[in-house]
Amino acid sequence: MAVLKFYVHFDKKEPKFTKIFRVENPNTTIGDIKREFIECYNKKHGETRVLLFEESQILDDSKKGLNDKHLVSQSISEMTDLYFVSENDRVELIESTDPQTSSSSSTSSSLSS
Repeated sequence: MAVLKFYVHFDKKEPKFTKIFRVENPNTTIGDIKREFIECYNKKHGETRVLLFEESQILDDSKKGLNDKHLVSQSISEMTDLYFVSENDRVELIESTDPQTSSSSSTSSSLSS
């Protein structure tokens, strides 16, 4: 597998945080990416907000959740923008993008490389 480069953005306005990933290992999962994103975010912003693996999800560019167990190489393409949300943020996101939805459900996804 060639190197796959993509971006994961924290999906809240503050604090702004983006991590660039370069993945070579074909066995890297979305959960692996999520784990590494959380670790980097918490090192930089842990004093103001701590992200937790169990309470978060990675979304694709159409804001659909990615399964933590799926392989990165089969889930995303080169130069894709992904979005990291916590469960509380996910509820707000669904309500703001889909006014037809009165209640929301969330799924957990993990990503790390």
